[in-house]
Amino acid sequence: MSDILVSVRDLALGYSGKTTIVVDELDIARGTVTTLLGPSGCGKSTLLDAINGLKEPLGGTLRWHGDGTSSSFHPSFHPPFHRMGRTFQHFPMLPWLRVEEHFVQRAKIIGARIDARESLARLGVEHLARRFPMTLSGGERARCAIALGLAGNANLLLLDEPFNGLDYWIRSSIVERLREIAHEEGIGMIVVTHELADASAISDNILILGGSPTSVVRSLHQGNERSMTVSALEKEVLACRP
Repeated sequence: MSDILVSVRDLALGYSGKTTIVVDELDIARGTVTTLLGPSGCGKSTLLDAINGLKEPLGGTLRWHGDGTSSSFHPSFHPPFHRMGRTFQHFPMLPWLRVEEHFVQRAKIIGARIDARESLARLGVEHLARRFPMTLSGGERARCAIALGLAGNANLLLLDEPFNGLDYWIRSSIVERLREIAHEEGIGMIVVTHELADASAISDNILILGGSPTSVVRSLHQGNERSMTVSALEKEVLACRP
């Protein structure tokens, strides 16, 4: 089985027939974390939407290889949602459902068995299973939402600004745990963030987006040695400014 979960070739995204994002080539492999950096509004979340099967491209190919088969989003893409998780900005949860009940709903949607407490234990928050979302702190809510995204044997996790609004200590702890899960369990992750420190700490690959239409203007690889310091990454980002 290939290590590649998702491959993108000559992908064009946009609205009303106007191209706003172009990605020539992108491969997401098992056990790697790829971070998308770029100014607000450049289309980072839109690219996640396309990979998530929520937005149809204007052109190009987006291919899923994650379950040993291959399906393409050209002209239509139907990713195996039971193998793909998504954590949205601000961690939306239904206030009338207990934490564990969100896992029941996900199990119904993807048609898979999910043990809520076992899933929560991966992020160290199984003790929160009976709590309501409004009673959770920001860090607790983030961990529960990430655990929900990973539930159901997902092998690709899409994280849209997962550390937004969290303090340094909580962010650092979650970043470390996500890297462990990605590398130890062979899960591919794509992270959207504006925080250079988080990108430096969590990423195997960093893609800097910019320009008009938006494209990948610089691709950086650091691997397990974590060689990209925050100051070095800042220089790379600044060098990409128009």
